[in-house]
Amino acid sequence: MDSPDVEAVKCDRLYAMIRDIWNESPDALSEADAEAIHVRLHPLTQVTKKQKKERVENIERRFE
Repeated sequence: MDSPDVEAVKCDRLYAMIRDIWNESPDALSEADAEAIHVRLHPLTQVTKKQKKERVENIERRFE
């Protein structure tokens, strides 16, 4: 495959390649944007084990 967006990388170079891409890429969100997303999503993670179980069962029923 010949594409500027695709590269083959050996496992031992993967971390370095990801780090380089990370360092060369501009941030997609500002700190304020990231914090706003966190504030909206965090409460949704604060559920009981029972609620989690019910949610999983609901999802499983949808795909039966």
